[in-house]
Amino acid sequence: MITRRLVLPGLLAAAAAAAVPRSALAAVRGATATRIDVGPLLASGLGPIALRIKAALERELAAALPPGRIVAVRVLGLTMASYVGGTSGGTGGGGGGNDTLESETTVIGAGGRVLPTIPILSVSPASLSGPWYDPASDGRRIEALAKTHAAWIVRGVGG
Repeated sequence: MITRRLVLPGLLAAAAAAAVPRSALAAVRGATATRIDVGPLLASGLGPIALRIKAALERELAAALPPGRIVAVRVLGLTMASYVGGTSGGTGGGGGGNDTLESETTVIGAGGRVLPTIPILSVSPASLSGPWYDPASDGRRIEALAKTHAAWIVRGVGG
């Protein structure tokens, strides 16, 4: 026989489950979350490039990080070589034909506990993305740099 005493606890449990935020349910199921902050690039006037880097990092990290990780990445700087035909020669420093991406990566542990922040600097040869005169070359350079950077982030956070 069904009574109020049997139905009431079930209704209360259902209401409590509905009140749990989706993010908490995702964390319980072992979902991976990435938060990419490209604010410093946006502040430097690199709007479309910054958004492309953000999208590429989100895609690469979602595919590479193990379930249950929450990773916050703050992209600090981007340098793209103006000459992609090899090294610039001379005796000075300079990056030659390299593109670089710099960030700080923080892993957020159980209960929102912030684990140490890891600085990440990745370098990718600009010449690997095809001839400089190809209009799509810069896009390929950004994608290659983001892919390399994501691999270093995964390595740094123990993924």
